[in-house]
Amino acid sequence: MDTHAMLTALDSLSNEPIKLVINSPGGELDSALLLYDLLRTLKSPVTTLGYFCASAAVFLLGAGQKRYLMPHSKVMLHLPWGEGRGDAKQWDVIHREMAKYQEQVVSVLQECGAKRNREEILEDIDREFWLEPQEVIDYGLADEIVTPKIMQEWLGGPR
Repeated sequence: MDTHAMLTALDSLSNEPIKLVINSPGGELDSALLLYDLLRTLKSPVTTLGYFCASAAVFLLGAGQKRYLMPHSKVMLHLPWGEGRGDAKQWDVIHREMAKYQEQVVSVLQECGAKRNREEILEDIDREFWLEPQEVIDYGLADEIVTPKIMQEWLGGPR
């Protein structure tokens, strides 16, 4: 069963919170955007906990209603990238599609709470843009750094 199907099944069973741990270097943008869309449409509240969130994985972190980071988490943003082949006309098509992806990245980061305007985000993501946990919170993409108390609640109470 894939992740989309599992999340949809969990959501249909009850509206208990869904806790999603993210430890990912990112990946294919279209797949990440589909999972982001799904997370944003579930009836169940989604809580995200980021360890290492790079590239498209940042969208998944940002999709949570509550968004936590570990004290030593790393987050990295960058422009979308891809490969292409073909003649000059095909390169024009590829260029247009990459420009659309770039605008989607900015839009989703703003939906996730980024406190920066389009131009500032584009400047930030022009190259790899690494953020420490408090910087991610200040940027608007997470809410809190995990404390022992939060971790106990995350795990379902005292142990």
